[in-house]
Amino acid sequence: MDIKSYAISIIHDQIYGPDTVAIKYAGRGFYIFKTSGTAILEFKDRSLTPYTEICMKAYGYIYIAHLTGKIIGISKKGSIYAKMSHETLCIDENNNQVIIRRK
Repeated sequence: MDIKSYAISIIHDQIYGPDTVAIKYAGRGFYIFKTSGTAILEFKDRSLTPYTEICMKAYGYIYIAHLTGKIIGISKKGSIYAKMSHETLCIDENNNQVIIRRK
């Protein structure tokens, strides 16, 4: 796979095992690769927003990005898209939870 972009975030992946890495490329998308270079997951997100890895009891590990007016989540079970109009997404990294605050 030939990706001509730069990485916004690089995360040691917890979803697919110890020999994988998750990379968000600017203007291209979010990918999870094996150390051999084979892509396991490809999610076309052309934003410049980095993804954050969190662990949720219902989903296990999940990657989330908060874009203007929406939240995108990616897990082994699929993707999550939530449109938001007056809420603010906060990530409590100490307690591994996502908090949505309404204005």
